[in-house]
Order: sequence, then structure tokens, then C-alpha cells
Amino acid sequence: MWLIDLASGRMAQISKNWRVIHPMNGHFSADGKNIVFMGSQSGVHDWDIFLTTFDGQRWIEPKNLTGLNGKRDEDSKFAPDGKSIIYKSDGILTQIDLSGKVLATFPTGDGEDSMPYFTPNGKEILFENNRSIKIFTDGATRTIWGGDGKHGYYPIAINNESFYFTQTQDSRCDRVMLSDYSGNAKTLFFDSPQWDSSDPYPYQNGSRYLFFVSTNRQTGFGGYDLAFADITTKKVWNLYTLNRKANTYMEELGPSWSANAP
Repeated sequence: MWLIDLASGRMAQISKNWRVIHPMNGHFSADGKNIVFMGSQSGVHDWDIFLTTFDGQRWIEPKNLTGLNGKRDEDSKFAPDGKSIIYKSDGILTQIDLSGKVLATFPTGDGEDSMPYFTPNGKEILFENNRSIKIFTDGATRTIWGGDGKHGYYPIAINNESFYFTQTQDSRCDRVMLSDYSGNAKTLFFDSPQWDSSDPYPYQNGSRYLFFVSTNRQTGFGGYDLAFADITTKKVWNLYTLNRKANTYMEELGPSWSANAP
């Protein structure tokens, strides 16, 4: 797991001395002092949810919040206030506090739920279910997008009116979609049937810039690369332009952003 400072381009591997295998899909708390992510405890091949905190000098050894329970604990994201975490535990959306205590579960009764994300008001949960994007609100679930035979997943709320998600195209390549909560979705200028665009994450309020993952061979290095786009000017940059080590021949995935991270 790496951090890159957007102003200076400096990079740091924060997971270098952690006893965690495959740390991925990190997400910042609102104050930027905590990162929650999924990974496996060293010596144990079991997906769990981990929390690391910045102690003023470094990101400390992560705490395993879900323990060795034999379940697939994945897709963790902070609530907007940073006081709790939502994730998938064997296909059931589960909310815990920062000590790992279960606060609530949100079973929908419709198979496996995954990739949950709170709306900014903290009152609703976006998630993927049965290849569609759904929302849990006021104790009920409704489908926002789906039903056209394509696969939608990884919803990320921008504000209380709109969100990004990833959709699989007829070409079997992914693309990033922008939608309101009524399901009026549209494509973005950088999407293509020839390569994958996925894992969107808004910069600031998401009105102009977003980070995403791309397999565009015209600008990339092979495999998945991190990129960012200017929606206004319709320009895309590989994160390589900030630091030549930001993208490699390996897979760079799961971007997140914080204005308050140290």
C-alpha cells in the first residue's frame, strides 16, 4: 500500500513493515488519520478488515478488526463521520466501530451483497447485488441501476445526488459511469470498449476531477494503472506524471483520496 502527495509527487510505501499480506482498497477516515483496508493476516489465507492509524510519524501496524473468523470480510469503507466502518462479511453488509464491535447488519434477503459505500449524509448505503447497484435506506432496499444484462459494481458516492460506478460493457471491458440516485446513468469521455476503466474515486467534491484505474495501453505500462481525469477539459493523465514510480508493470488498484492525510 502506497501514499502519494499530489503537491510534491513524493511516494511512500506505508505497508513495508506490516505483517499483512495483500493490503488493498484502502479508504481514509474523514480526518485523514485512519485507513481501513482489506487484506490477509500473515500466515493465514483469510480475507479480513484491518485498520491502521498515523501516530505522528508513521502508519502503525494494522489491527485486524474482524479476526480469524473463517469468513470473507471485504470491501471496507468508512462512514462519513469516520466513527464506523461498513463492509461485506460473507455477503452480508455489516457495520462495526473502530474497535471491531458489530453495530448493525443489513441483510437484504437477495443473495450476496457487496462493495458498500455510505452516502455523504450517512443515512443510506450504496452496494452491489446481483450485478446491479442498489441502495439501502429507511430499512428498505431498492434498485438504482440494473436489469439491462450488464454488470454494475463498485458504487462510490460523490454527494447526496450522484455517484460513480463501474459497468461491464458488451466488449467485456469495464467503464466508469456517472449516475443520479434515480438511475439516470451516463458514460464519461475517457471510457472505451478497447480497455478497462474502473475503481473511480472523486477528488475533492468530484465536480471536476476523479481518480480511476485504466488498462489503456496508449498511456499505461501494462496491466492496471492509476490515472486521473479532468471532466471539464476532457483530459486524462497517468499518475506516472506525478511520480515515475507511481505506475509499473504490476497492478495498481483501488485509489482513495484525502485532503487531511499526513
